[in-house]
Amino acid sequence: AVAGDVEEAHRAGARAHADRFAGARPEPAELVIAGGGAPRDRDLLQAHKSLVVASEVSLPGAPIVWLAHAGEGAGHPRFLPWFEAGRLDRHLAALRKAFHPYGLTAYALRWKAARNPVLAVSTQGPDVLRPMGLYPFADAQEAVSHALRMKPVRRCVVLPRAAETFFR
Repeated sequence: AVAGDVEEAHRAGARAHADRFAGARPEPAELVIAGGGAPRDRDLLQAHKSLVVASEVSLPGAPIVWLAHAGEGAGHPRFLPWFEAGRLDRHLAALRKAFHPYGLTAYALRWKAARNPVLAVSTQGPDVLRPMGLYPFADAQEAVSHALRMKPVRRCVVLPRAAETFFR
């Protein structure tokens, strides 16, 4: 906690937060393994935040193993219907016609899944994950083994609490 002049306190709080949580940006990798960590992965909508960070440090086409527990489901009831639009271009057209923040998050998730194969380890089943463009896996080891078979990996980045990670 910080107190005092609003601007000075804000700068001090931001510095303290960066000192505690910010790290050096790793070089882009051929494999990224990212977890959100409770409660940041309580649902897929919240867990998406860890996928945002993972995609920042992955090479295009590199698999991302996304550990998204999502024990509380997909998130808000208005989130899942956006995946019914089908292809990414249809999703974008639907979003332009009737914008909604959950639609934008859904589009962002699908865009990432189109850029990188996302191997999702989640309590959510294939019927929920596949329409999102994700590859569902039962456990992390199975997902990592599959990723290693997809293409050669020289560099792997592991982000155990990706949802609270940011780079300097």
